[in-house]
Amino acid sequence: MGMERRMDIIEQKMGDITILQLSGRLDGATSQAVTAQAVRSLEGGARALLLDLERLGYLTSEGFRTLLNARKAAKVRHTELALCGLNGFALELFGISGLQEYFTTYPTQREALAALGSTAPE
Repeated sequence: MGMERRMDIIEQKMGDITILQLSGRLDGATSQAVTAQAVRSLEGGARALLLDLERLGYLTSEGFRTLLNARKAAKVRHTELALCGLNGFALELFGISGLQEYFTTYPTQREALAALGSTAPE
């Protein structure tokens, strides 16, 4: 049947910051699940939503659209949205596309949490 498309989403709360760790492929097959989880997290009353993309293995244009939709949903709710862990292919795509200017990004989760006013898990 072809390659299985998979996305694992782990939600973690650090005070009033919600972290979504995304692992796998962010594409047309997984974008709805990511969008739904981001909206649930935003509706949970977090002051900030941090999307940790360190373990993201693949990103398509549909994946970019998903991230932009999450940004829009956060803005409507007056919630800060940040990305961390961009590396390799995903970092290169963000640079080429010019989309990096639309997001607050941090190299690591620890740096993001420090900037957002929390501490990283021990």
